[in-house]
This record gives sequence, C-alpha cells and structure tokens, in this order.
Amino acid sequence: MLDKNNIPGQFEAQELYRMIYEENREFVVIDVRAKKDFNKYRVEGPGLKILNLNYEGVADDEEKAISKIPRGVPLRIYCYFEGGAKWTAHVLAKHGFNDVAYMKEGIRAWSNLIIPRSVHTGESYQLYQFIRPGKASLSYGLVVNDELILFDPAINTDFYLDFAKSRNLRISRILETHLHSDYISGSLELAKETGATIYAHKDDFNGAAFDYSELHDRMGLISVDGNPLIEVLHTMGHTPGSCSFIINKTYLISGDLLHWDSIGQPDPAFKNEELIEGLFDTLKNVFPKLDGELLVLPGQYKDWNESDDNQLFIRKLKDIAQTNRELSQFGNLKELIGVISKQNSKQPEYYGMIREVNAGLTELNAYDAQIVDQVKNEYAIANASR
Repeated sequence: MLDKNNIPGQFEAQELYRMIYEENREFVVIDVRAKKDFNKYRVEGPGLKILNLNYEGVADDEEKAISKIPRGVPLRIYCYFEGGAKWTAHVLAKHGFNDVAYMKEGIRAWSNLIIPRSVHTGESYQLYQFIRPGKASLSYGLVVNDELILFDPAINTDFYLDFAKSRNLRISRILETHLHSDYISGSLELAKETGATIYAHKDDFNGAAFDYSELHDRMGLISVDGNPLIEVLHTMGHTPGSCSFIINKTYLISGDLLHWDSIGQPDPAFKNEELIEGLFDTLKNVFPKLDGELLVLPGQYKDWNESDDNQLFIRKLKDIAQTNRELSQFGNLKELIGVISKQNSKQPEYYGMIREVNAGLTELNAYDAQIVDQVKNEYAIANASR
C-alpha cells in the first residue's frame, strides 16, 4: 500500500560530509542525474555506497526503479539542484521507504562545501587548512593580527568572506601557488570584493587581465619579530610559475607539486622540455635542501586515508622523502623526460577554459562557472613514473 503521509526530509552538504567521514553508520546515497554527469563528477568518499538512478527513469517505471533500491537503510538523494531529488524522495517515501532525504541545492552544494581545520594557533599567527571534499583540494588561511592571508582560494568566495567576518578579520592578500587548471579560483572575485592584493608568479600569470604583485624566489612577506613570516620558493615543475610558501620556518604550502607518494606532473598546457628541466631541478636541488622537519601542506589529496588523526592533511618533509619515490628516483634529466613524455598529454575537458577564467581572460556567469568547476582532478596528482 502506498503511504502518502510519509514525508521525506532535507539535508545540507555538511551533514552528508559528517555521515561519510565522521559517523560510523550504514546509508546509501542516490544520484538521480544522467549517467554521463554521474561518471563525470559525483559525491565520493571512503566506503560510500552510491547508486546512479536517473529520476527520469524513475518517472518512466517506478516499480522497476524501486526494485534496485535497498530497504532498511537511510537514503540520501541529490540531483543537479534540488527539484529532481526532492521529487524522487517523495516517490520513495510514498512506496514505504523510511529515513529518506534530499540534499539542499544539489550537487553544487557538495562541490562548494569547505571544512575549516586549525593547523596552528599561537600569539603571532594562526594557520588554517580549508578542506574541499567535493574536489579533494585544499586551500589555506593565515591570520596575522586582524589580517587574513589566503592561499589558493576556491570558487566558493562566500565561505572565505564569512570566515573572515565571523572573526573580525580583513582579507588583505591572496597568494597563488600557480595558475590552476582543475578548479576556478576565487582570487579575482575576492580581490574585487575586499580590495585584497593578489600575489602570483609572472611565468604563469604573464598576460593576465588583472593587476597582481609578482612573487619572486626567496622573497619574504609580512615581518614578525624582525623575520619574514612567509618565504616564497619558486618550485617550477607543475607549471612554469609554480611556487611554494614556507610559513614561519615550520610549514610548507606546496601547491599541486608535492604529495605524499607522488609529484604533480607538468600541466599539459605548459609541458615542454624546459618545464621538465625545471621540475628536475626542483626535485634535486630545492626540496632536498629544505629542513626535513618542515610540515608539508599540499594543495590536493588522493583519498581521506592521507589525513592524520586530527583530519588534517599534513606530514613532515623527511617522511614524505622516505615514501615518495619520485623525489629521489630519477638519476638524470633524460630519464625524467622519458617517463613524462609517455604520460597522456591530452588535457581534460574544461581545463583550458578554467585557466582563461583564472587569468581573467574569460568571464562566466555564476551558473556556467559552477558547471565548469565540477570536474575531477585528473592529472594533478598523477605519479609521473606510473
């Protein structure tokens, strides 16, 4: 018998995050978008049970669709926005499924979700890691007095503005590790909103359609007790202008170049022998000469198992050197060139457009920007030798 009084609930993306990463209970996620969109980008997480059940198929044959859905477990449904998921949730509730809910604002809410984690709290500065589970990407915030300095902010500018406002901070500077291809940066929008200065390397941003302050190797930013709090390193390799930042001689924000067991291979848009030479120099002459006690803060992660007990993505440089064979494997430049030349040089869909948007050369409306931003990180974490 159909139950017309069974009303489904609604949940927000942050609740789904808690269910996936923090709560130990069984549930099933249902993505009711078209299969091509499901294959392109979807909610992912450790041990997550997810079904793709296009809501149009549910409309065509309710009984057939319902037969594919397990009973007795919570069901969490999402769509492009909200309408398809809400309709499907009501259909399932009508057929006697209990604990059914649909996600507010759809897949966009999951893509934009950012979780703040404290890395360091002290009198002279505070450092935060901003985790974006929908893209497995990381941005950072450094607080000095009443200033908030951002590193690689994502498209969800409201998060950073709200974070600053809730702590009575002003966003003063925005530092880019490189010109991103895999997600739309929030830097330009935040600079327009707050008057913050964007800092970037000219080898990536030469020709950008906005003003920025140039980053230079070994330059220092923000003096604390007579010493620079931020030291810039030009770590060429992922892109020509890739930079890393040492914070208070303790932390290393490495962008998309250095990961726990791999390196970020050269961006196909820039890949040439000169860039690979730069990567070789960074691997052989820059990272090995840094203090092994530096705590590395990457720009991306491969899966949640890379986080520590505090759900932070952070690891000592010397420990990464022991597990990351790409840091020491290549004995000569020719060998590295040979390995990387075998990699797929075809850039994923939208990456070229994302670069143009991040350089201020192309403008997208809010809807199109969200669609373009919802792509997987397909090569930034690839192991150059595998």
